[in-house]
Amino acid sequence: MMRPVAIGIAFAALFLASAGSCAPESAEGTKRKSGAERLVKKNGAARMKAEQEIQRFRDGEPFHGDVSAFTAPDAQAIDLLAQELRNNPKPKVREQVVKALVRLGTESDPDKLLTDRRILASLFEDGSIHDDCAYMKAMDEVAASAPASVLREFETTLARLASRPPVSGLFLVIAKAKATKALPSLQARKDDPSWNQEESFAVALAALGDKALERRFIDRFADTRDPKEKMEAAKPLGWIGTPATLKALASEMRSPLVFTIPATFRQSVRPAIAKAIQYNYPRDRFLLVVNSDDDYERIEKFCEKEFGTTWEAPRPPFLTIQPLAPTP
Repeated sequence: MMRPVAIGIAFAALFLASAGSCAPESAEGTKRKSGAERLVKKNGAARMKAEQEIQRFRDGEPFHGDVSAFTAPDAQAIDLLAQELRNNPKPKVREQVVKALVRLGTESDPDKLLTDRRILASLFEDGSIHDDCAYMKAMDEVAASAPASVLREFETTLARLASRPPVSGLFLVIAKAKATKALPSLQARKDDPSWNQEESFAVALAALGDKALERRFIDRFADTRDPKEKMEAAKPLGWIGTPATLKALASEMRSPLVFTIPATFRQSVRPAIAKAIQYNYPRDRFLLVVNSDDDYERIEKFCEKEFGTTWEAPRPPFLTIQPLAPTP
C-alpha cells in the first residue's frame, strides 16, 4: 500500500527547521532538514517520472502494465493521472490512462481488487467526461475488479451517470452495486431501442428487482443442456448477483455437462459456474482454483453454507479442461 505523504508537509518541515531562532542549528535540526529535503527531491523525481510516462501516452505509446512510474510516496500519482484523464480529449490517450489508474489501484490490494476510492472517483467522474473507448474501458474494469461493498458508496454518482448517455459497462456496475437510485433512469430507457435489447441493460434491471427478467435469465441457464450455452448463461446470473440467481448457479455445481471440441479439448462447465459465483465473492479466490476433486468439494461446501444447496446426484468425475489428441 502507498503511504500518503503530502508534499506540503515536506515544505512545512523545511520552513520550520529554518525559522524561529538565530542560534546555530543543532545537529538534530540539521538531520530533520536534510530528511525533508530528500523527501522533496524524491517527490520531485517521482513526479517527473510520472509526467514522462503520461507524455508517452500522449505520443501514442500504449500502457505496458508497469506502474513503477506512478508509485510516488504521496497521492501525486493518482492526481496526475486523474488530471490527464480529465483534460486530454484524445480517446486513445485516455484509455491508456484508465489502464494505468486501474493497475495502480489493483496493485495496492492483496487480492488485486479495485478499492481505492480516489481512483474509483476519477474513473467515474473523469472517465465519463467523454463518451468514448476510455469511458467504456473504465466501466468494464470497475465492474470486473471493484467489490460491490465499495461500489455502493458511489450509488449517487451511478444514478447521475445513468441519467446521461451511458455505456454498457455502466449497467454492470449498477447491477453489482445494486444502485437502486439509478432505477428511474433505467426505467426511462426501457423503450429505447438503443438499449432495451442490450444484455447488460436487462442485467441491471433484473439486479434492481425486475423479477420477470430475473426469471428469464434463470430459466435460460437451468433449461439448457448444451454445455457451451450453459457456460455462457452462467455469466449474466453472476452479474445479476441476486439470491435467486446465485442459488440457481450453485444448484448446477454438480452438472455433468462437458463442452468438447473434437481432437482439441474437453471442458467441464463447473469452473465457469464457480467463476460466475465468485464474481460476487471477490475475496474468496478459492472459488477460481480447481486442481483436484478436493477443490470441487470445497466449492460445494461453500454453496451448501451460503445458499443451502443440496445435491440430487453424485459429484461427476474430476475434470476441468483436458487436451485431446488429434485424430490420426
